[in-house]
Amino acid sequence: MSSTINSTNSAHSAFGTSQLKDEADGPDDLENRLEAVKQQIKWLHQLNTQFGTNFTNLSRVLSHCKRAGLIETTEYNRLVQINQRANEAKHHDLGCNTLDADRSNGRDETLDSADLGIVAVLKASSQQRELAVREIYLLGLARDPEKEKMGAGIKKEMNQRLYKLQRRGHVVTQTPGRWCFK
Repeated sequence: MSSTINSTNSAHSAFGTSQLKDEADGPDDLENRLEAVKQQIKWLHQLNTQFGTNFTNLSRVLSHCKRAGLIETTEYNRLVQINQRANEAKHHDLGCNTLDADRSNGRDETLDSADLGIVAVLKASSQQRELAVREIYLLGLARDPEKEKMGAGIKKEMNQRLYKLQRRGHVVTQTPGRWCFK
């Protein structure tokens, strides 16, 4: 049996047949999502190459490296955060539903990849300690807060995001300027 595929593909749904475009539109934060996945792929390749392994995902190679004592705990935690952020970028909020209503103004608001990155950093650090805004920002970029500084003008946006996440029940602060996963 032979079939012909036109330049637009048909998709069948409960609502009938729709015509799909050749090019799909992505989410508004696609570039941030791609950067997160790019870091995940780079580290998977780097670790497989460095240690002579052939794992298919970063989580597995990280587990192997930790069990074998090939990487330090600090590096392991940093790479786990990179992996979590990339996985959330690939799988979170790509449908038509929002997560929940923002109670402060009664309108729906979704978490973008920057918010997800903040949550991933705090989630990965939750058993260790509360983090300062600067640490959250730099760890989210896979940078070392001991060696690098946060750029000027970023703290205000970070605080706005953290307070929004607090209102939504994702993060908490018990010490002024320090945050942790709820």
